[in-house]
Order: sequence, then C-alpha cells, then structure tokens
Amino acid sequence: MRKETDISKIEHEPVKQAFAKLQELSGNPDVRRLAAVREKVLFKEAMAYKYAQAQGVDDEAEWYRLNGEVKLEKQDQIQLVALLVSTRFGYVPDGVTEKINAASSEQLDQWTDDILTLETLEQVFQKGKDSPS
Repeated sequence: MRKETDISKIEHEPVKQAFAKLQELSGNPDVRRLAAVREKVLFKEAMAYKYAQAQGVDDEAEWYRLNGEVKLEKQDQIQLVALLVSTRFGYVPDGVTEKINAASSEQLDQWTDDILTLETLEQVFQKGKDSPS
C-alpha cells in the first residue's frame, strides 16, 4: 500500500518551489478559466471520438484526418499566449502585447510552442517569426 505524503511538508527546495508555483497558478483566475476551456475542448473531442468509434471509425489517426484538430477560439489563444509569456518570462512588454493581439491563429499556435521551447522572449518574437512561413 502506498503511503501518501503531505507535499507542503517536503523540505527539498525544488519541490517547494514547484509547489509554490502551482499554488500561484491555481490562484490565478485566468489560468483557471483557460484550464476549464481546455477541459471543455478535450471533453468535446473525446465525445466526438467515441461517437466516431460507434460509427465504425476505430483508428484515432483516421478520426483526426476526417474531423480535423479541435481549435481554441482566437480570444482564448491570445489569453493563453499572454499567460504563457507572463508565466515563463515574468512580464509581457507592451510591444509583445500588441503583436499577440494582432497575430493570426496560426501564429498564436506557433508562439505557444515557441514559448515552451525557446530560451528568451526575443527568440520567440524575433523578426521573421511575426508571420508563419
């Protein structure tokens, strides 16, 4: 039988920092709203896939080919990118806010990936990345 541990009693510093960040994010109403939007999209996708299975489509890749990818509304994408920038880099400069608000859905998708993989804010929003290639 697995013994449960109260995470707040753990003394290991990286765990304490991660727990503090988790508490900070869960207290942010924008993060909670985006999490709810994500759950809603995932639920709709799961239900559509179950329906497709009932109709005889057993392969997930085939289902995606037939139905396409579920997308967030543009306003949710804008909020997600701004939130990721703020969380990852600590702030959202005015010029970046303007770029985010003016971006296409495709560019917002790209920036969502870039924010998680590139090292600096400048790399994410560098000239030449302003529009998808």
